Amino acid sequence: THMFGPVIPIRTSRFHLCQSWMKKIGELGLKTVYRSRKSEAGQWMRKCFGLPGICIDSVTEFFNDHFVKTAPLSKCPKLQKIINYLNRNYMRPNSLYPPRLWAGICTTDLKTSTNSVKGWHQKFVGFFNSRKGNPNIYDFLECLNNFRNVQTFLGMFNLLGGCLDLFENV
Repeated sequence: THMFGPVIPIRTSRFHLCQSWMKKIGELGLKTVYRSRKSEAGQWMRKCFGLPGICIDSVTEFFNDHFVKTAPLSKCPKLQKIINYLNRNYMRPNSLYPPRLWAGICTTDLKTSTNSVKGWHQKFVGFFNSRKGNPNIYDFLECLNNFRNVQTFLGMFNLLGGCLDLFENV
């Protein structure tokens, strides 16, 4: 993990990483092969998307010593272009996106998603959806206070052994 300042780790989003890899598969004209359940090349490409779950220290070695060797190059020579792309851009310590930014992404000690922030924002905006146009400052402050009270109540409810699923109905 790369650190920004003394305490902020920089990590990539698994979604955007995989989106980039899918774009490359599309550029090479391999989307049909990728989607084919019976194709060995398709199965191999789908396994590529598991690489972010491998530990940072092991992913490059695993890719070079094991994963590349299982690529069905005789059945789909274009896979060599994917291997070269991944090796050049993602597997080397000095590449544009080295493993320290994206590997080990499934570990539970790091938050790799902004879904909780997006969910909070969606609920917060929901307090304003019943009003037309932009709220005036008084309506905004009233909604902000109501939202804070709901958040406080649910936080306390959770601490007392309740369940935050009630928040879905608020």
